[in-house]
Amino acid sequence: MLLSKEDPAKVLKRTEQPFFAPSTQDEVQGQVDNVMFVEGLVEYKGAYSLYYGMADSRIGVTIFRP
Repeated sequence: MLLSKEDPAKVLKRTEQPFFAPSTQDEVQGQVDNVMFVEGLVEYKGAYSLYYGMADSRIGVTIFRP
């Protein structure tokens, strides 16, 4: 979901389908199985790094270069 910068309690938009789902062993098995959650998004030199929690046991990162 996309939250308002001015009022983080306000939801601006929400996706109909998940854009991120567990698929690797580290994402599927852990303290809480089959769960992933976004921790932060960083833009650096034209690339976007999405940091996320994997099964409540590890931290991962995925990078998008448009």
